[in-house]
Amino acid sequence: MKFTIMHEAGNRIRIRDARGALSPARAEALERALNSIPATEKVTLYRATGGVRLTYSGSREAYLAALRALDPDARKKTRENAAPQPVLVEDLTEKEIRKLSPELKARLRKHILVESCADMFLPTPIAAAYHVYQLITLRKM
Repeated sequence: MKFTIMHEAGNRIRIRDARGALSPARAEALERALNSIPATEKVTLYRATGGVRLTYSGSREAYLAALRALDPDARKKTRENAAPQPVLVEDLTEKEIRKLSPELKARLRKHILVESCADMFLPTPIAAAYHVYQLITLRKM
């Protein structure tokens, strides 16, 4: 794993991943990999900056050697050569996760159409009452 040491105090160390900001899938893989090191006591991830705060036990040199030897993407690399496996959420990219299903698209279109018609064709007081009713009941799409 490539990282920069940002701060050290006692048995705590704050590092920054060389890749910068962490995607949800990368953050989960990194946290899993860091927790697999026996000396790791606590892991705190900061996804926006790619920062990681670690609390460890044992010697500093041994722990840093274990960090440098760590490869959070090893599971992904070995999977590329293996037989196809079921798709897991952590294996999807953010773009793939954000894709909308056709059913959800249809529900959104219907919802937008109803809201537009309510705003355009209903008199203002009735449209306002309709929207207040929706807010009170917190109706789901």
